[in-house]
Amino acid sequence: MDLSDFEADNSVSCRLSSPVPELCRTEDCCLGIDEAGRGPVLGPMVYGICFCPVSKKEGLKNLKVADSKTLSEAEREALFLKLDKAKSFVGWALQILSPNTISTSMLQRSKYNLNALSHDAAIGLVQYALDCGVQLKEVFVDTVGPAEKYEEKLSQRFPGVNVTVRPKADSLFPVVSAASICAKVARDHAVKGWKFAEDLGDVDTEYGSGYPNDPKTKSWLLKYLDPVFGYPQFVRFSWSTAQTLLDSKAVPVHWDDDEEDGEKIAARQKNTSMLSYFNRSKPASNTNTRETHRFFKLKRSLYALFSQFGQIIEIVAMKTMNMRGQAFVVFKELAAATNALRQLQGFPFYNKPMRIQYAKTDSDIVSKMRGTYGDKEKKKEKKKKAQEQAANAAKKPANALNTQPPPPATVQVPDNPPNYILFLTNLPEETNEMMLSMLFNQFPGFKEVRLVPGKHDIAFVEFESEGQAGVAKDALQGFRITATCAMKITYAKK
Repeated sequence: MDLSDFEADNSVSCRLSSPVPELCRTEDCCLGIDEAGRGPVLGPMVYGICFCPVSKKEGLKNLKVADSKTLSEAEREALFLKLDKAKSFVGWALQILSPNTISTSMLQRSKYNLNALSHDAAIGLVQYALDCGVQLKEVFVDTVGPAEKYEEKLSQRFPGVNVTVRPKADSLFPVVSAASICAKVARDHAVKGWKFAEDLGDVDTEYGSGYPNDPKTKSWLLKYLDPVFGYPQFVRFSWSTAQTLLDSKAVPVHWDDDEEDGEKIAARQKNTSMLSYFNRSKPASNTNTRETHRFFKLKRSLYALFSQFGQIIEIVAMKTMNMRGQAFVVFKELAAATNALRQLQGFPFYNKPMRIQYAKTDSDIVSKMRGTYGDKEKKKEKKKKAQEQAANAAKKPANALNTQPPPPATVQVPDNPPNYILFLTNLPEETNEMMLSMLFNQFPGFKEVRLVPGKHDIAFVEFESEGQAGVAKDALQGFRITATCAMKITYAKK
């Protein structure tokens, strides 16, 4: 199984899939859903689907698929190869949820628990199959939470599809067993071939099963616990096992918040608050050292606060009067910037709630990385010339003739009547579902993103109401996902 797309950046989630058999586009199909790696404290959780025509159920059964937990690793690998070779009537798709995605989702301010993550992953995969043209009539699911409620939720989401949710579905329905095998093989490969972004030297890969009660896993967690920075992103730090070890073995840190004065809590716990650490003065006895200017304290505090969401390339804060109280935090990845915006919006920073929004243009450092810096300079020069021309025109006598041609009329993007579904165009080729979800998820009422197979430059985004869709449309109109592509948003046709 090729996981190169996920391994390129295992800090974010990734979708992998096989080609869709033509038979599945013309005949009624059944689909099974199962996961692997829900319980471990190490590595990703993988959701898998497998689908085939209803008329080929017996053919799938003849492959002798079974619940992946009852099979050895070698047996799972052999069965996955059989499934992958049966391309004429079997298709599969996977959603790999990285440990980092799981942890940050579960620990963010608006809690996004594991059940909700699981449900959304399953719904996303079913929608993906439908978008690819699979003629779904039956869906079989291994339950997460109460089976009746989950079945009702899926039935409402996919009317016209017969949904069956059962405990132990992977041992009851061959199509779910097949999905279980795909998910388990993918997780095994991801864990075995994990590439650590952190500089840990020669990492001991004897981490056992990854489950919290495994002695090998416990030993590995103790060995790779950094007292200041905690765990590498291979660990789900939202798990109680990891949190308990951090509380007992790591350096205590208190984060200021708006529930109680940070200094009082820190004093009560005989600790130093995070912002106090960055604001502390030099000892009075050390008269030869100069006090750090508050400008540099600000940048250090911003770095400490924002770096938890991803790699920061640059922080720009100016001392000029018109820029006072403002700063630009430049992330390497759009997803990291979006996550920081969502989780720190309104966060009390130096006793004032932060107001965060996307910058209108790329920073100089990003423009240089993308090779568009020259274009940016040309635009500045063009703008400067236009301002000079306007100033010169204002100085001319009132009776002077204007020989300049009139400026071209502004072309408005035609729009449709308000709708709860938005239509996005002019998207760059590298756009994916996760990127757009993180971009639109900051707005109330967001439901889902739907990409169009074979057309990378368009997508649909659904909200709960027309008003909520309108707010997102106005806020993100013209947003540049890359330097050359300004996103165009209209209401979808009803």
